[in-house]
Amino acid sequence: MPRLSAKMKVLVEETMRNDIIDASVAIIIAEGVEALTTDKLAEKLGIARGTLYNYFVNKDDIIRSLCERNFNAFLKAIDHIAGQTDAAEVKLRKIAEYMIEDFSAQRRLHTALMANPPPKHTADFRKKHQLLLDKITAIIKDGVTAGTMKATHPKAMAIIYFGALRELCFSHTVGLLPAPPRQLLKIFVATVLQAMQKKVS
Repeated sequence: MPRLSAKMKVLVEETMRNDIIDASVAIIIAEGVEALTTDKLAEKLGIARGTLYNYFVNKDDIIRSLCERNFNAFLKAIDHIAGQTDAAEVKLRKIAEYMIEDFSAQRRLHTALMANPPPKHTADFRKKHQLLLDKITAIIKDGVTAGTMKATHPKAMAIIYFGALRELCFSHTVGLLPAPPRQLLKIFVATVLQAMQKKVS
């Protein structure tokens, strides 16, 4: 039997890791994080339990990878928005809209993960979080340069912006702020985004 090329091995491994994460998401949404076990996961995938350990160290590693995959998708969305020609305030609104829509669409998954938070973030995840803040900071700086944003400390404003947005999404997820996505966006724009913008005299 011919051996797989190095490129094909990477592709097979990436596909298998994604299949495992997708199956994990299905279990978490249906039964909660506590129901996610290697035995149940192997049964759902139709593979031997030992095969899972070829791709992940343990359950915590799977959950951490799941969170990182979601975060990577968010970073990719921000890159796409940041690359557009819109004004800074429009870009920040689009980022908020994307995150609110994502949390709403995956509400059961986020609720389950919040009830059983994943292990401490890895150094790689912290770097990605810093990258996210850097991207938001750059957008705010563009707004300051254009004269539409009044942030005197763009990085601090980026932290406040993202922190408020994340808390709004979490509060919605756990039912503290029951409102449709469009209403949540209006709330965020009125309470946070408008406060970051310069008033036109």
